[in-house]
Amino acid sequence: MVGFGPADPGESSPCLTDVRLLLDQPVRVALEVWLERIPTLSLADPAAVTWPTGQVRGPRTLWLRIA
Repeated sequence: MVGFGPADPGESSPCLTDVRLLLDQPVRVALEVWLERIPTLSLADPAAVTWPTGQVRGPRTLWLRIA
């Protein structure tokens, strides 16, 4: 059984970190394979990239040009 966090919210959890690493791995592999197959890409319009406010990370819109 995989633990998703400590019983006490004030404690850190190595189990939670391990689960996050496991979930990140398929995304990393997918991006690596995609970039191997489509090596030439660029931002279609760098000024059009928008970013969310708050705690969400990463761009909200990101238009790519695949050449």
